Amino acid sequence: MSDIKLSLYSYLFRARAGKFDLDAMVENFSSFADEVVIATLAVQEDDTLDRLLKWEDTLDGKLKVLVIDMDIEKNNRFDGDLKTAAMQACSHPIRVIADGDERFIASQRGKWDELAKQLLSNSHLDGWMIPVVDLYGHPEYIREDQSLGLKFRMHKSSVVRRGVPLFAEKGQGLFDTSMSDSTEPCRADGLLASFLCPYDHSLLHPSICRLLKDECYVIHEGFLNLERRAELGRTFWAKHWKNRSGKDENVATRASDLMEVNLVKHNLPLS
Repeated sequence: MSDIKLSLYSYLFRARAGKFDLDAMVENFSSFADEVVIATLAVQEDDTLDRLLKWEDTLDGKLKVLVIDMDIEKNNRFDGDLKTAAMQACSHPIRVIADGDERFIASQRGKWDELAKQLLSNSHLDGWMIPVVDLYGHPEYIREDQSLGLKFRMHKSSVVRRGVPLFAEKGQGLFDTSMSDSTEPCRADGLLASFLCPYDHSLLHPSICRLLKDECYVIHEGFLNLERRAELGRTFWAKHWKNRSGKDENVATRASDLMEVNLVKHNLPLS
């Protein structure tokens, strides 16, 4: 049995309004990691906080729920700040970040442990970028053009916050959204932490998915329901992205904006 312990951190609020499957999220995260930390808001319009606290009691120490007093309408970096709070509450030296609509493959845990060991032995590296696969419109399909990408996923405690790196700051509280989504891994000096991908993914297209069977990856379910995705863009994200950059941003607000014809089937294990 591996002596590696992984802390997984995330945030979630207003789960019903955003149509997030809170129970599936907690079940998946807790079956994968040794510790799960989820930040949520003290004041919200639904029962997300109560449900998370019930899960915290059920999991008996494996899940830690952080209740944050924050007005996200007045904080244009709320997602980075919430992720930072969750990250800083992690107990283990190796931390893994995830969004509420991402899922891990439990059978891959041993491979993640091997990556963690490599990371701990490398004093020049802060973290790993791990592939993420977007399921698109249906669990069997991915987009041929961009369903496979990389995210700043696993890191050491040398990452002290998730936020806007210095190079993306514009002043007056604004930042360049083409350079930052407000959740990048930053070191204490404000610079972007040092991350590499442990795999050769110079060609990010579905044919590489054959190789992913032997590598770590994360499943992203955010594009399974295109109507939901567009509704979130229209009712939530459009205004928040504008508050970040000071200008209107290109956010998909209609399902037709997200429709693609270049879909292909995949044969990746999803559990």
